[in-house]
Amino acid sequence: MKDRKVFVAASASFLGYFILLYFVIYAMGQAGWLPFRLLSILKPGTALANLVKFCTFFMVLRITQRITWVGLTYGLGAGLLSVPRLMVGNVLNGLATFRALKVFSDSRSGKAAVRWDNTQHLEGIGDMGGEDRTKRKVVVQVVPLDQVIAGLISGNPDEIVKSLRNIPSQVDDLERAEIIAYIRPLVSSESLKVRAALAQTLGTLIWRELTPTLFHMLSDEDNVVRMNAARALVERPKVGALLEQAFISQGPRAVETLVRVIEMDRKRQRQLFDLIGRENLTVTKTTIIMSSPILRKRYAKYLESQTIDPGTSVAAVQMEPPAIEPAPAKSEAFVHLP
Repeated sequence: MKDRKVFVAASASFLGYFILLYFVIYAMGQAGWLPFRLLSILKPGTALANLVKFCTFFMVLRITQRITWVGLTYGLGAGLLSVPRLMVGNVLNGLATFRALKVFSDSRSGKAAVRWDNTQHLEGIGDMGGEDRTKRKVVVQVVPLDQVIAGLISGNPDEIVKSLRNIPSQVDDLERAEIIAYIRPLVSSESLKVRAALAQTLGTLIWRELTPTLFHMLSDEDNVVRMNAARALVERPKVGALLEQAFISQGPRAVETLVRVIEMDRKRQRQLFDLIGRENLTVTKTTIIMSSPILRKRYAKYLESQTIDPGTSVAAVQMEPPAIEPAPAKSEAFVHLP
């Protein structure tokens, strides 16, 4: 039933827009904006009218939730745009449902074999998966360096993204300097696709010269780029020192993005909590505890599992985070960052 209900739900949502259009024309006619009036669909007090009110209430509630949570994650603009995206999604789902029913019907009647359409995806752009995401091994095709550089300077966003993914990590010093000289200007690209791909590429190119570029991308105006840059930063070696520097030197948007990325990855949190004790990351500890109730609670639970001074209570960790210094005990269950 759960698998079959989508056909009813998606079809009803799609057909409901025709009813909505009828109601809009009806309301415009009642207001005198049109030279004609349509017949009323609903009669006040009837079961159908009450059902529509009931459904409308939950529709408004759902839209409010989408605006609230999308806005908190991506900003108010993206939150407001989630409403038209909801309508577009319903239309696409409805059309896809009718398409699926036709394909299935043709297969049952012997007209044609089942053949589903696949959408095209550009991997990595806006990837925000946490620790539960499936790690897939991708076969990387070796591309000549001259071809990679030609793509980087082509001016075509698709070619630039493709070249960024084909940059070899093992090159000599001269080639490395040449690649860096070509990719640094891309931080100012007008294409969101290019900047997002560059931020992700910086997570695989562990070159010290690119650290300032990565820090610059943490302050990008687009949240997708900042999220990719934050994920790239926490994947780099000596992440403790990098986080300490980022929390000191970066602005509020970059700090908030880093905290969000850490919130989404429990495994990374445990590694970071261990680094806080081993490397005395005072600024990092204070920032994540004061900025995130989620991380504050998880840090308190982490301290409970470690050897803590008997005079230190978990309540003190929550109330006065800067004053707490956990004992530098190691746990073999955690994988320590380099």
